[in-house]
Amino acid sequence: MGDQQYQHAAADRSDQPESTAHITPSFPAQLRRLRRERGLSLADLARRTHYSKGYLSKIETGVKRATVDVARQCDHILGAEGELLKLVREAAPAERAGGPAADGTAPACPYRGLAAFTPRDAAWFFGRERATAALVERVFQRVGGGPLLLVAPSGAGKSSLLNAGLVPALRRPGGFPMPGAERWPVVAVTPTAHPLDELLERTAKVLGSDLELTARQVAERPEALLEAVRARSEGAPPGPDGRRPPPVLPVLLVDQFEELFTLCSDESERRAFVRVLRSLSTGPDPAVVVLGVRADFTGRCLELPELAPVFTDGLFVLLPMSVAELRESITRPAELAGVTLEPGLVPLLLRDAGLRDEPGTA
Repeated sequence: MGDQQYQHAAADRSDQPESTAHITPSFPAQLRRLRRERGLSLADLARRTHYSKGYLSKIETGVKRATVDVARQCDHILGAEGELLKLVREAAPAERAGGPAADGTAPACPYRGLAAFTPRDAAWFFGRERATAALVERVFQRVGGGPLLLVAPSGAGKSSLLNAGLVPALRRPGGFPMPGAERWPVVAVTPTAHPLDELLERTAKVLGSDLELTARQVAERPEALLEAVRARSEGAPPGPDGRRPPPVLPVLLVDQFEELFTLCSDESERRAFVRVLRSLSTGPDPAVVVLGVRADFTGRCLELPELAPVFTDGLFVLLPMSVAELRESITRPAELAGVTLEPGLVPLLLRDAGLRDEPGTA
């Protein structure tokens, strides 16, 4: 099983101590600075990257060299816009492709491991086609009716479904059943310690323009955010008949919504954030708002009067993968990468997951 051997070998190499002489001197400091600016502890970063706190601590102190995958995930979570990944790649040109050596002696590993899929990984995202189609339909049905709450246990794939399922569907012409959806700006945000500030910052980055709004202004008048987004979004020209194109609906994907309770300590900030999201996602020409939350935090969500009504008609529960879906998530990436799996490997992996493959499919 060549790809699996490579994956394990890469993981083994990343766990071995290396000389600090090979570390880009600024990487640990930049990682620490960005993490603190985002209000995240090492434990928070470990939970979201699926690397251990001890391992990340060794990277921040320079004991271990950061791998490309660590840098890529931290870039995504900390909003570093590729800064951390660039530092690692400059320090380790052999890992420039994020996988095997550039001499082509080993095939690229087609699996993301524990990392969540991003929109760039959509071509490798298998096994969740039905869930993606169902989510697209529910989002469409919910437009104008308030936020949609995506609920699943930790590790079930909420982030992957949003980023590698829903986002590509929105960006693909005809992928979402509303005209002009491919032009809608998609803002992916996590609440952090100050959710409204983070929402404004992420929205400004997506639009490439300062919104000239403060968190207080948006809390007092949420529609100001919609107005700012539409004023800065590139509009399509009128059609041959002179008719204006459909309005731009911003898409707000609030992943790791449980951070509203774990990182934001101000009750008034929490409630203001939820009020803004509800206001933005209701009425004519609203924003599309999808909240991804761990199932064990649904009780905390119910404590917020502004959010409790969503549980009546705005709930989307991500079910565990079926055996067939899990099998596809194993075999289809290998097929796409041109890698052959050893006979018996798929049933073995399914048994390790507590499942059994269907007869005749091994």
